[in-house]
Amino acid sequence: AGIGAIVSARSGETEDVTIVHLAVGWGAKQLKVGSFTRSERMVKWNEGLRVADAIGSAALPPRSAFPWG
Repeated sequence: AGIGAIVSARSGETEDVTIVHLAVGWGAKQLKVGSFTRSERMVKWNEGLRVADAIGSAALPPRSAFPWG
């Protein structure tokens, strides 16, 4: 109880955005891709925003689902 998965990209990652789609498909409440300082991270953030726009925020975990709420 109270345990969940965090989908995480690895350092040295490419600009492939598959991890974003996997996180959404698995229903993960958190996705760790890093800060905006590198292009391979930024493309993942941007893809996450595109997915959120496409499926609507109702399909995503509510803000209150995050532990720091």
